[in-house]
Amino acid sequence: HSLKHRAARVYFSGVSGAPGDGNTALAQAFAASFRDGADTIQNSAENADFTVTCTVRITDGPAGTTGHPQQHIEIVWRVQDKAGKEAGAATQLHDIAAHSLDGYWGDVAVAAAQEAAGGVRQIIRRYSGRDNTPLPTAGKPPAATPPA
Repeated sequence: HSLKHRAARVYFSGVSGAPGDGNTALAQAFAASFRDGADTIQNSAENADFTVTCTVRITDGPAGTTGHPQQHIEIVWRVQDKAGKEAGAATQLHDIAAHSLDGYWGDVAVAAAQEAAGGVRQIIRRYSGRDNTPLPTAGKPPAATPPA
């Protein structure tokens, strides 16, 4: 039953704080991107090994190099284990043209969600110990690989 040897059950609670259709667009794109991995998204937090939440924060930034106003966007995908302890967070930071995401997110949501899905998978793999390799036995050097 160890997470090292089975798929993790992940509850995705959604996205908050995004302007325009960002909450919905990011959530749909994340769910679609995450499905192609080894772990599974489920519809409730019951029996979930991990919960993923996403918050978006946009702040006004300085004028860009051509004098056009910009905004700073911060998208944080938090992963918590079933006890509520933070397993990690994938953070995306970008400067964008001011108010460019006040309406339709489209491909921006897809690109952000695909990158986030990879980051969340990596957090789950590391936290569950799937990426851990055994330490060499004390007193024995690691096995040499034969020359090619």
